Amino acid sequence: MNTEVEDIKARLSVREVITGYIPLTKMGASWKGLCPFHHEKTPSFVVNEERAGWHCFGCNKGGDVFTFVMEMDGLSFPEALELLAARAGVVLERRAPPFHGESRGASSEASSSEAVSKLRLVALLDLSSKFFEKQLFDGAGKKEALPYLLDRGLSEASIRLFRIGFALPGWRTLSDFLVSKHFSLADMEQAGMVVRKSREDFSGNESRSQEGWYDRFRARITFPIFDASGRILGFSARVLPGADDAQAKYVNTPETVLYHKSRALYGFFQAKRAIREAGHAILVEGNTDVIAMYQAGFRNTVAVSGTALTEEHLRFLRRSTDTLKLFFDMDSAGQIAARKSAEMALLLGFSVSIVALSSGKDAAEIARTDPRSLEAALLGALPAPEYFLHRTLLEHSTRTAEGKRRAAESMAGIVRALTHAIERAHWVKHVAERIGISEASFDSVVRSVRSDLSFAQSPEPMNSLEREERFEEPSRKILLDITSVLLAAPHLLPFSVEDFEDRALRAVSELPLLSFLSGISAAEFSFRTIPEDMKSEAARYAFFGEKLLGVSVSEGEASAAPEKARSLLAELVARFRSELRKEEMRALERAMRIAREAGNFSEERELAERLMAVGREG
Repeated sequence: MNTEVEDIKARLSVREVITGYIPLTKMGASWKGLCPFHHEKTPSFVVNEERAGWHCFGCNKGGDVFTFVMEMDGLSFPEALELLAARAGVVLERRAPPFHGESRGASSEASSSEAVSKLRLVALLDLSSKFFEKQLFDGAGKKEALPYLLDRGLSEASIRLFRIGFALPGWRTLSDFLVSKHFSLADMEQAGMVVRKSREDFSGNESRSQEGWYDRFRARITFPIFDASGRILGFSARVLPGADDAQAKYVNTPETVLYHKSRALYGFFQAKRAIREAGHAILVEGNTDVIAMYQAGFRNTVAVSGTALTEEHLRFLRRSTDTLKLFFDMDSAGQIAARKSAEMALLLGFSVSIVALSSGKDAAEIARTDPRSLEAALLGALPAPEYFLHRTLLEHSTRTAEGKRRAAESMAGIVRALTHAIERAHWVKHVAERIGISEASFDSVVRSVRSDLSFAQSPEPMNSLEREERFEEPSRKILLDITSVLLAAPHLLPFSVEDFEDRALRAVSELPLLSFLSGISAAEFSFRTIPEDMKSEAARYAFFGEKLLGVSVSEGEASAAPEKARSLLAELVARFRSELRKEEMRALERAMRIAREAGNFSEERELAERLMAVGREG
């Protein structure tokens, strides 16, 4: 038993934690409220203090205080543990604070030391932000920086909410302040707040005692970047208008033990609840875009900071939603970024749409000047393939063979990124019709595309069965259980697939190990007959099968319980067929939505008929 977890549960009331997120009303021995995980008008979300748990009878989610915080805030268990421990006053032993996306240390002593170091850096960054905020509202920033932000349409309430500040122009203003608060220059360097330089980089009147150090952020507006729990990881700082053109417009915290730009999303801490409520996230290009969108009522908005969108950003965001609206600038650079981002998100299973503005204004400007037009643009966001098809047809004439070729090549990457066969087939047909070529011709172009995204062929550095086990549909996971049972109880062979329907046969055929088992009898089977490239995975799944059956193959127990194994196998096969049918129905429903959004009502009717046919099979 994890005593820290139990201690936290004993100290924290699950009701009190949940009421920090949603209002609850007393109903007999329990508390009720509107579920934060799906839209409902009648409360079906119940909290039971005696059992220290919660359950929604509408969406069937439930759990304890940890699962609630993980669901609401998009946190991993270690992150939720650290957050609730701090609230409960529980000291976590042998554990570094789990800043988002990082791995654990190997030894308990190292972890404990690392925890102290990171907590010190968090305190340093928080104090730095307070110093910057003070300068913006009561110091030198009040003269130019604050009026500039207000002129950009940001309200004082938003500026304070996002903790925007101002870094003074002096070389060591911040570092002198932090030294007075007992932080060392080494601490500041580790947090990314100072830069080490040689002696000749300073003028002769600089202090020799601090020779070689200066503040990273000077004469800039500062935007702190938070993790999902609200702790500051680093800063993005913008130069004031009218400054020296030789200066970079933005300076960002470098990679540190806390801040990793490929993982941090600006505004996520403020947006995380709204993302869950809206069911999607809006991704914009800049910090002020995020804040302006927040002010306009679109609080589910985030941005990357100091880098392009990465796989890690998307995997982190997918904890909260699988639907993404990209709202990038309409210039060439913005559209190139939108296409790359869309392909990456589609490859990771997101539903992606693109927001277009005919005026060419950025998100911040239109949020400030024309919020109604902004709302219309967001509601009218097009599915990514449709959006890029429209742009492609404007760029390439389809009246010539060369124009058709260029248009097909332009669209191939975005269609290739679609991970579901039904969606891809829909867009292959639709794009081919719009370009004026055959489906087969366009499909061959799509299949020839090789994405330059590093994870396009392998989302994780793992073998194929591990990837299937972690990321595939539930039906595929059941097939892996079937494989495991057959390996642990080979007397059940042969595994006949002759009476399986076509879609089940296709699913089986995609697992080489199960396909091998379906063609061999019990008398012919031995681990020596398994192909060499499958043996290590076969051994692993045989071990897992033993756990499912509660037997040990090595002690000859599998054959002692043939009925148990046969019953479990029959149950798994029935579950597999049922789940496969559900998945096909979900895919058809999604394809219908896509066809409807594209205005293809005849195809929507065809899909509806197929959906009813599949439903009748159950």
